[in-house]
Amino acid sequence: MTPLSTLILILGLGLVGWAAGRARARARASVPGVRAHSLPGYHGWYVAIWTVVPALAFLALWSSFAPALVTDAVLQTPAAQLLPAETVDRAAILSEARRIGTGGQANAFNPLSAQLAPAYAAATARFGFYGGATAILIAFACGAFVFTRIRADFRARTRVERLVMGGLLLASLIAILTTVGIIASLLFESARFFQMVSPAGFLFGTSWSPQQAGFGDINRVFGAVPLFWGTIFIGAIIAMLVAIPLGLMSAIYLTQYAAPGCAPG
Repeated sequence: MTPLSTLILILGLGLVGWAAGRARARARASVPGVRAHSLPGYHGWYVAIWTVVPALAFLALWSSFAPALVTDAVLQTPAAQLLPAETVDRAAILSEARRIGTGGQANAFNPLSAQLAPAYAAATARFGFYGGATAILIAFACGAFVFTRIRADFRARTRVERLVMGGLLLASLIAILTTVGIIASLLFESARFFQMVSPAGFLFGTSWSPQQAGFGDINRVFGAVPLFWGTIFIGAIIAMLVAIPLGLMSAIYLTQYAAPGCAPG
């Protein structure tokens, strides 16, 4: 079961849940003397959300654990006993076998990778089926559970609006945490860099040659003056030489010489 087919089945179940929940809510609201709290569409969306979102969350978690499970299954095969003890060579062979087994590479550079590729293909298909089947069962179970809760007085609109608000808050939080992570990463890597290179040598050095960092004094190859000068020369001097005359002449022409446009009609 491929991830695409699993996703299509889950979305299909969500569509079925939306239609079934909407129809059930409409039937409950048609009873004489019963006043529905929410429109049938909100009930349908409530069922659809609880059908799709938990299943997709499980698939996201499963996709992070499945590669390790596949590799452990491959390591249990007899061919895996021939793997070298060196970590780098071992990882390279396993990575090549994974690419061949999943169709990302046609030929093997190492004969052992070709032997392990069928095991990778079989393990990937097996764990893919396990994850897909479990996700579909979760989608069906969650959808069936919320479907039984549909009543005329059920506050589906409030629940759906809260779920949407929670999703928007989660998206905002991810954006904020991503920004914080980028800033923290820059600060951490900058601190590591300036532990090896002096700030004075970086700010006032006149040579930028990172490819020579392993040869000689490291403070002599990370001078940022050429970078600063290139930015100023292209972004300020040349840009201003082009922008100022054109912009100034255009402004003078428009304000002093251009004839006013004719009014429509």
